[in-house]
Amino acid sequence: RKSGLDDESDVDLNEDEGSGGSYQVASAAGMARLAPNGLLKQNESVDVACLKPSLVRVLKTIEGHYGRKMMVTSGYRDPARNRRANGAKNSLHMYCAAADIQVPGVSKWELAN
Repeated sequence: RKSGLDDESDVDLNEDEGSGGSYQVASAAGMARLAPNGLLKQNESVDVACLKPSLVRVLKTIEGHYGRKMMVTSGYRDPARNRRANGAKNSLHMYCAAADIQVPGVSKWELAN
């Protein structure tokens, strides 16, 4: 089940709600990875290296609020990738100032608030 977020490789961390929304960080290809800045990336194609420190602080605050790791499903996008993702013409993703995220057990609607 797709989450409906921008990135074409989105997964829904809430898909199996009976499991308590847990997931495992692994180094196998295609699985979530921890970036040097401490953010959990959905996969290697998610670029979080250039995210602005103020954005990283906001993301860490979200993790603290919910008491669990969140996953970045889309970070920096070059213009071509942004077009493929149907992003806004001047998307903040292209300036390392936006990230799409998922938190296990938290709906995208709650996160948007």
